[in-house]
Amino acid sequence: METKEYKTEMNRRIGCFAMSRQLVEHDPETARSVMGRCIVVRCEMMYAHDTLEYIALSPDFDEVLEGSIVPKYDVIISDGGKRIGFKRSND
Repeated sequence: METKEYKTEMNRRIGCFAMSRQLVEHDPETARSVMGRCIVVRCEMMYAHDTLEYIALSPDFDEVLEGSIVPKYDVIISDGGKRIGFKRSND
């Protein structure tokens, strides 16, 4: 059973990232691997960039203070989709 402290910490590990619509449509296995590393709390189709933008909770994200701007992350896919990670963006 999870502790209340873990739940609070997890709720602070929030981030924003995007995946191309092409990746989701043409490589669903890799897209599922990315989604397996987070809990999506919001998704929006960004038509201007042809991407899906996600706000999610993940232990891979840094903790942020309540009320802070959600940091952006780049999705790092390597080894043919077998290794998935997130790197905080400089945006």
